[in-house]
Amino acid sequence: IKRQRNQVLQKDLADALELSNKTISAWETGESVPKLTPIQMLILCEKLGCSLEELAKAQYQTVSQKAS
Repeated sequence: IKRQRNQVLQKDLADALELSNKTISAWETGESVPKLTPIQMLILCEKLGCSLEELAKAQYQTVSQKAS
């Protein structure tokens, strides 16, 4: 998990995005897919050290896998 590789805690990420820890956990376990505002996307990219393009590709892959 990119969050763990960058040593970002679920709580810290949840606080930065103004979401709950349970929401972050649900994303990571595949229970739900992130629905973020543009500002939240930028914050997430900053915290994870990735570009918007990388984030979009990862989200697309997750949605595609769930649909299969």
